[in-house]
Amino acid sequence: MASFPIRYAVSADLGALGSLFRRSSLSNDGDRVNLLANPDALEFPEVSVSERRTRVATASNGRIVGFATTADT
Repeated sequence: MASFPIRYAVSADLGALGSLFRRSSLSNDGDRVNLLANPDALEFPEVSVSERRTRVATASNGRIVGFATTADT
């Protein structure tokens, strides 16, 4: 069974997070047209990293393969 270590995201992860967020968002056929018409909706919220509300899962080579962000309450 594969293991994917989980850690807090850091500012150096923002490029990878933004790319993964955009790709995963656009993978939903039902949302793609609307998201492309509103590109600001595809921007990863950097503040979630600085506030330590984003965790990332990494592959054995350190590449980010998933993430989760909690809501700001």
